[in-house]
Amino acid sequence: WVPETRIGMWFQGTSIWRDYVVAPAVESLLAMYETLPNRLSAPRVLDAGCGDGCAFELLAQRLQPREIAAVEIDPRSIKLAQAAAARCAVNVDLRHGDLARLDLPDGSIDLVFCHQTLHHSSDQHAVLAEFRRVLKPGGVLLIAESCRVFIHASWVRAFFRHPMQVQRSASEYIALIRDAGFVV
Repeated sequence: WVPETRIGMWFQGTSIWRDYVVAPAVESLLAMYETLPNRLSAPRVLDAGCGDGCAFELLAQRLQPREIAAVEIDPRSIKLAQAAAARCAVNVDLRHGDLARLDLPDGSIDLVFCHQTLHHSSDQHAVLAEFRRVLKPGGVLLIAESCRVFIHASWVRAFFRHPMQVQRSASEYIALIRDAGFVV
């Protein structure tokens, strides 16, 4: 884990982040999910790397889950996510933790929502293995990622922090996800 900069923390609290990054990603990922023939009603959702919790309400509205399990490693974000969890219409089980070592039982999650999180992890293989472990058979991973060319851009490096040695191209992320046992 690489702690985010003050600018990065500020940006993630803006309406630009919520309205033009998170909301469209949630909409497009959930639109794909809704085309699946075997999707569950009232799934248990994991918001992996939930940040300040800005996706909780969007996930609650669209998926109507029975619960959102949320995991975040940055203590600064946890404090913000607590407020978002309190406002959410669905119960949010918010946990401080590492996605590479989830404190969740095997097969306890129906859907993993992972938005702009995997590229922050130094051990992406372990994170994906944990997602596989906690997903029920037939469970779904919804993932959206920034790719190497974006993360390595000089203006991104100036304002945000990422483990640079693990950044991937889109095709490399797809291969990584397939190698972890997921069907893409």
